[in-house]
Amino acid sequence: MGKRENRNGSTELAKIIYRAIPDWRRDTQDVSRQSFQVERFFLQTFGQCQFPLALYDAQGGLLFSGSSGADFPKRLSPQENAPAGCGFTMAGGCLYFTLQTARRWPQAPRDIAFVAVRIASDGFPMSGVVPAAGALTDSELELLCHLIAGSDLKTAAEQTGASYDTKRKQVQKILQKLGHRSQGDMLRLLSVSLTARLVEELVAHLPADAETALAQGHYGPSLVVTRVNSGSGLEVPVWDIGPRDGAPIVYFHSMLAPVIFHDQLPEALHAHDLRFLMVPRHFMDINEVSNSRARQKHIIDAVASALSYLTSRPFICIGDSAGCSWAVQFACNHPDMVSELHLVATPQSSVGVQPPTLFTDVSSRIKASERVVYSLTRIYNLISRSPVFSRRALGYMYRGSPSDLATLDEAFSQYRLSEWLTLIASGARHSSIDEVVSLQGDWVRGLFDTPAPVTFWHGTQDPICPVEDVRALARRLPGARMRVIDSAGHFLSSQQIDALLFALSAARSNRTG
Repeated sequence: MGKRENRNGSTELAKIIYRAIPDWRRDTQDVSRQSFQVERFFLQTFGQCQFPLALYDAQGGLLFSGSSGADFPKRLSPQENAPAGCGFTMAGGCLYFTLQTARRWPQAPRDIAFVAVRIASDGFPMSGVVPAAGALTDSELELLCHLIAGSDLKTAAEQTGASYDTKRKQVQKILQKLGHRSQGDMLRLLSVSLTARLVEELVAHLPADAETALAQGHYGPSLVVTRVNSGSGLEVPVWDIGPRDGAPIVYFHSMLAPVIFHDQLPEALHAHDLRFLMVPRHFMDINEVSNSRARQKHIIDAVASALSYLTSRPFICIGDSAGCSWAVQFACNHPDMVSELHLVATPQSSVGVQPPTLFTDVSSRIKASERVVYSLTRIYNLISRSPVFSRRALGYMYRGSPSDLATLDEAFSQYRLSEWLTLIASGARHSSIDEVVSLQGDWVRGLFDTPAPVTFWHGTQDPICPVEDVRALARRLPGARMRVIDSAGHFLSSQQIDALLFALSAARSNRTG
């Protein structure tokens, strides 16, 4: 009864997600390349910005907002003839800072004319750069915002519904609180200070290798990063862990994060004389390739080119969860490079499973409409950028697996999973789409085409794919082996990495012996 309730709950969750999709504008414009580029630019450029902001076109129309669209006006007119392409404007009783994108971000899509930052009602970020700003009353702060936006005192009085004399006296109180003698000096200083603070935040890009910094914090100094320029011109980052002369293992990571949640991986690899090579595919940016399947093929070929540069030996290929489909595609396209294929926590391979799980129910809906992929990835990325929501959503998804819940607790508390989720959701939406498309492809057929021997590793507590389904798949595949791990869940690689490496090392010793 417990399993039936769990699966029915998953199905209900899938229905809720699917019903939410229309709220995310499932029209043609939403899935067009144009709107995709606007959102992608926003997330890559401003994903880590602490201020509420939005993008507008040349006519002042709202294009995209990082928060709820209701928080920003649908139309906004920037200050005319603003110096240096930036200035302040009022709309709906709120102060906005606008900055033209053409000068600062030449790579921005052509539709984007300027970015707007909302100055919150409590004065933030004013309170961070203006001493004593927090001492102003709401009425005083509102008046100050109108003055900063360029209104004279008479116009500001009319706009706030007060008399000129009342606002003149209020200006004197503001001057006293902020320590200025004249209104002109105060406004010049406030405008310059706010502009400097806002521009500094807006143009502060994430470092190109923010993912490398996170990975090095995870694995320590033993992690070596090599960037190989493939024959196609695509730069491929390869994370190299373990002894350089060890038997090479190529690891295709899961969708959640490009790391294994285990702090002793480097030591374990050295103990077994194994070398881990991994490409963080989430961060391989291919702007010029718009088709998802074409991007996958491009990435796989580039990875093969990079790996052939780093080692001439055939390697063990491991696919973990969503990485299984990538590993199978790689083994099919480059069979001479793969000595054996190991699939860990294999996703469900069909949509005919009864009763349906969350994965199969969502899969059937995705295959019914291609647009669902874009809507689901938007929902997924929005949830991922919120640590509270992402932790709650993952906890619900894995609620039937005690071992997975324990791994998630460690991942959030010790291995910075929230930072990984935010980083991927903010700057790698292409990869989120590619992950979903890859899982929906007929990657299982590739298992029957690759000459490499296949071993399935699966936990009895895996809530994403029942172990019975993987057993059925293993029976269909000639020569396939099946290793079932009791009390392990979907995060089997993190929970049982020592057992996995021991088995790989032992099998290698038997072959060479």
